[in-house]
Amino acid sequence: MDVSQYMGMFMDESHEHLQALNQCLLGLEKTPADLGLVNEIFRVAHTLKGMAATMGFSKIADLTHKMENTLDQIRTGETFATEKLIDLLFKCLDSLEILVDDVVSQVDSNVDVVSLMQELENFSVQEDVKASETFSENDVNSSSLELSVYEKDIIEQAIKQNFNTYHIKVKITDDCLLKSARAYMVFKNLEEIGEILSSDPSSQDIEDEKFENEFSIIFVTKEENSSVESHILSISEIESADIKDVSVDKLDDHEKASMEKMIPNNITTGMENEKKDNLNHKNEKIKTTQTVRVDIQRLDYLNNLVQEMVISKTRLDQIKTHNDFHGLGETVEHIGRITTDLQDIVMKIRMVPVEQVFNRFPRMVRDLAKDLNKKINLVIEGQETELDRTIIDEIGDPLVHLLRNSIDHGLESTEERLAAGKDEVGTVRLVAYHKGDSILIEVEDDGKGIDPDVIRSKAVEKELLTEKEAIELDDKAAVKLIFKPGFSTAKEVTEVSGRGVGLDAVETQISSLGGFVDVETEKGKGSQFIIRLPLTLAIIQALLIRINQEIYAIPLSFIDETITMNPQDIKTIQRQETILLRGEVLPLVRLSNVLNILEQDEDNQDEDLYIVIVRKGNQRAGLVVDDLIGQQEIVIKSLGDLIGGIKGIAGATILGDGHVALILDIGGII
Repeated sequence: MDVSQYMGMFMDESHEHLQALNQCLLGLEKTPADLGLVNEIFRVAHTLKGMAATMGFSKIADLTHKMENTLDQIRTGETFATEKLIDLLFKCLDSLEILVDDVVSQVDSNVDVVSLMQELENFSVQEDVKASETFSENDVNSSSLELSVYEKDIIEQAIKQNFNTYHIKVKITDDCLLKSARAYMVFKNLEEIGEILSSDPSSQDIEDEKFENEFSIIFVTKEENSSVESHILSISEIESADIKDVSVDKLDDHEKASMEKMIPNNITTGMENEKKDNLNHKNEKIKTTQTVRVDIQRLDYLNNLVQEMVISKTRLDQIKTHNDFHGLGETVEHIGRITTDLQDIVMKIRMVPVEQVFNRFPRMVRDLAKDLNKKINLVIEGQETELDRTIIDEIGDPLVHLLRNSIDHGLESTEERLAAGKDEVGTVRLVAYHKGDSILIEVEDDGKGIDPDVIRSKAVEKELLTEKEAIELDDKAAVKLIFKPGFSTAKEVTEVSGRGVGLDAVETQISSLGGFVDVETEKGKGSQFIIRLPLTLAIIQALLIRINQEIYAIPLSFIDETITMNPQDIKTIQRQETILLRGEVLPLVRLSNVLNILEQDEDNQDEDLYIVIVRKGNQRAGLVVDDLIGQQEIVIKSLGDLIGGIKGIAGATILGDGHVALILDIGGII
């Protein structure tokens, strides 16, 4: 069977499943006792195995099959999700990603699948923790009850939070005919006031009456001994209930040194809420969004049609203005409504949540934290914020660089943080949100911040500035030197930083998307990188301006306001024309000079000038123009490779009368 026609679908779904596996493994690392996550990982791995086998990719199918076997052992309690095992599963996941990419590139990366499968086959949980260790008879007062290391950890955490943990030995009368029914009633009564962690024999054996007259349980509750006893002895044919405290001192040092697991929510929020949470969790699956995959070329073609309609609508507007035909006006309004609706739908099709990009970062941060021996808490907010698909595809690399920069340069080591009186766990925040017709993405850390003096000395060392220029440079301008090509403050070359690829690459990439990046920092407190991006690269709102006889467009997202000013109010400071606007000194830029356009011969040099106040990050400037035409929706067209890359020009648009207007690149002009 020819499966080549399904290759695109296989690649899309494989990447989705691999991302889901990443998320689930990260969750399992935090809550190793969560069987719901284990089941979800098993399900995703099983699906990936079936897809790969169908397509004939045996390496992927064989490796996922071995992962299934290991996950099944966790489900059945034969092994546990220890740190070493999770690291091994991550290693397998990385290999799967390489193998899937090899399908596209048709290059064999020589991933040693056999060795990985052998590691999974030979993995022994005893290498990490002695899972077979149990509480001895003395530890829990004559109990043969076996507990896993995770149940012991839950007990330890429960006791620390002032919950009572009991070992209960229940004895049923000899003449009882339905022992399993009595045991069930004991379980039911106790679950009303707490949580049963384990039983001996197992709950299944008790249900099948495969026990004599006694069974034991480990029970966590807020209730006192007497209350627990009354709940048990209120059941008929229960002869006795021997209740003993389980002491945290009986947990061995190795178990105490293991990483803290998240205990069930009932240990922190009350047993009643936990029962509801547990019931919901059993039916909970990782949230997925129903999507329809559409060839991007078809979307682009549809988008071009919408752009042409917008141009036609603009032209009809001009015809209506000059002729004022009633019927034509109605037609224009009708086309306007259709165009707006169609444009809205197409834009929504192109818009995808930034979650698609953000989801890859928790794994990256986890690996970096291990490599750098730092404790890091990654906080992600605003994943549902939507961006144009074109921007989504390009924004990943800049964010990777900013995050790596924050983790490596920004966050101090554990020892340095403790010495500075900070929490040993550093926090990195990745936040996305809408602001006007733009989207802002912030990468923030609570590290040591950026020292302007260090930047100045480094700039002098790299001969970017003279010593005199460095001294005269204010702190904010000094910090912005980090965006200079090749600028780095890394003291040594590592796997994470210091490779000669500086933040200039980030700024260049963001600028190419019509956005800009800014930085705010405070020494000893941390740094915040702020990226501002347009929602879409297709259709935007712009202000049309005139310089001499040429018409240009300025995207509204860069405009603060428009003003008029008398030429006599313009002052020159250090050979730079400036204006004073509400107490703020702003540099003045004459666009005719920037764009090499001959200025009009004005009969009256004292007439007020039109000035557009624009902003890029925290930088503001006034642009001198000859006339303000008005606000208009424009379609962005690329200038192409032959005439693209002109400083100060971001693209072009076609006006209603068929003429071409250039779109100004405000970032480049400022």
